[in-house]
Amino acid sequence: MQVRFGLISPGGKLWSEEDLAAEGDQLGACLERLSPLYGQLEFYDEEEDEGTSITDDFHLMMFDLCIDAVPRLAAGDEVEVALAAHNEEVRFAPDGDTVEISGSAISEITVNKAALLAAMVDCGGRYVALCRADPGVDDARADGIAGALETARAAL
Repeated sequence: MQVRFGLISPGGKLWSEEDLAAEGDQLGACLERLSPLYGQLEFYDEEEDEGTSITDDFHLMMFDLCIDAVPRLAAGDEVEVALAAHNEEVRFAPDGDTVEISGSAISEITVNKAALLAAMVDCGGRYVALCRADPGVDDARADGIAGALETARAAL
């Protein structure tokens, strides 16, 4: 299971995690150029060769789906998130060892719950690292996001 993020430039170009990493010391300047940050979050199940992706306000989407949702899903609770940039929502519905990901504008997939949660937390860790490089995210906010990630990690 993979959960990966990307940023979408105002001109519509998708910047993958690899593209952003290639910016090296210039990542902060790159993020300023791309602001306001709009992103894509991709969920891909290699075993089933299926996936789905969500686009929305980058920081809200990343926090809501890769950090805040994890403890609730681990507890077996359904999670519904309204997408900030669209009049749409995404739904994560646990059922035993699986989670169905669905929404009004995405392809529905069912994935292994443990693999999904681990991949969400891993993606959340990469998101925290990006926040630390983003001049638009102050240290206190980045620390708060990192603390919430630790709560998500503890729920696994």
